[in-house]
Amino acid sequence: FIFGLEHGYVGSIEHRYARIGAEDDETVERNARKFVEAVSKRDKQSVASLMGYPVRANGVRGDKIINTAEEFLKDYDRIFMPEFSKAISKSRPYHMFVTKYDQALLDGGLVAFSGYGKVAMIMNWNK
Repeated sequence: FIFGLEHGYVGSIEHRYARIGAEDDETVERNARKFVEAVSKRDKQSVASLMGYPVRANGVRGDKIINTAEEFLKDYDRIFMPEFSKAISKSRPYHMFVTKYDQALLDGGLVAFSGYGKVAMIMNWNK
């Protein structure tokens, strides 16, 4: 076996999200908190405002690129099914894992955030 580092952090504890291009960590975590709260309340407009379009939505019902807020709102219920929304509601939107693909992942990789604190990818594998 050969073991290698696939994921890790670049930067420091003071600037956890430097690798994803964040100018400050608070912006990423504040928007992640807003996202979790909006999903918990089923506030579709607020969730739509936290997307960094275009957004990739991956899941058991297929993959899709969503280009606008209007398009996102049409697909909201297909993406944010009850089990997925519940999982996001339980997430801790701080000290997120940073991938080698330059995204910060909400618990379990459900949602990926860019350095601007906007949602870059949604990964709903719930049936």
